[in-house]
Amino acid sequence: HFDHHMDGVPHAEIELRTREAYRILCNNMQYYPGVTVAGVQYIYPVAFNHCACIEADGYYLLAAAYMGDKKTFDGYFMWMHDRSYQNTRR
Repeated sequence: HFDHHMDGVPHAEIELRTREAYRILCNNMQYYPGVTVAGVQYIYPVAFNHCACIEADGYYLLAAAYMGDKKTFDGYFMWMHDRSYQNTRR
């Protein structure tokens, strides 16, 4: 049973913290200059401490999916896909 509170924190505050965290995450991304495929603009992380690994990719994609941000999800996925699959036609 979920009563809209976690450890004494109201649901509205949890939502606010989630939106703020997602905004911070998105501030660490930028559009990949000049790379658009099938109308999808590539997006990639630029944070100095970004881990370009599958685990980090999963966190970015899960956050975008959770927030319903299809543009960011698609752009990040395209960048991740092309970075991950070597010797594969893009």
